[in-house]
Amino acid sequence: MRRRERIRIDKEEIIFSAALKVFCSEGIDGATMQDIAREAGLGRATVYYHFPSKKVILREILLTTLDMFFKDFLNNAKDVKSESALYERIVEHFVNFFNKNPLFTQLYFMVYSYSRTTWMREILKEFNERHLKWLRDIEDMFKGRFKINSTYLALPMTFSHGLGLLFLSSKDKERLDKLTKAFVSLMKKALKEEQEQEEK
Repeated sequence: MRRRERIRIDKEEIIFSAALKVFCSEGIDGATMQDIAREAGLGRATVYYHFPSKKVILREILLTTLDMFFKDFLNNAKDVKSESALYERIVEHFVNFFNKNPLFTQLYFMVYSYSRTTWMREILKEFNERHLKWLRDIEDMFKGRFKINSTYLALPMTFSHGLGLLFLSSKDKERLDKLTKAFVSLMKKALKEEQEQEEK
């Protein structure tokens, strides 16, 4: 990688980190480019050179981080050997992400609560399209190895979002772990019962 490209990427990472803090402390409406520049220790002109608006910064933070999240999951799930193990791995991946990225977790749910604006709905539409592609990628990855129930595949996602809200409100890791184990146990039971019904 060329030095100029490395400098550009480093600056953008600094801006992302600063913007994440500002969005979480000031809110999406309250955050300004000046606030982001101050938090980043950069001039406002430098921030504008890289990003024309806070909306663009927000979009890049959201989509870049989620793309990385999905990519990491696909790489880390290659050794999964059963449907129930896949669902367990999905929940574990979400929980680990929440623990390691509390500010992004906060911003993620802020964005969903802010969906009344046109520009935010456009960002969420783009994210939802990528999310559906991720689900298709999961199904494609394990096709031929074991059957995946599309309805069941959505359940760990929904449950994990609930865990994310719980994490933000209490940050009680022990409780999160207990709920995760209980959910995985219920999923395994449901899958076993479905398999027994199919065998009859």
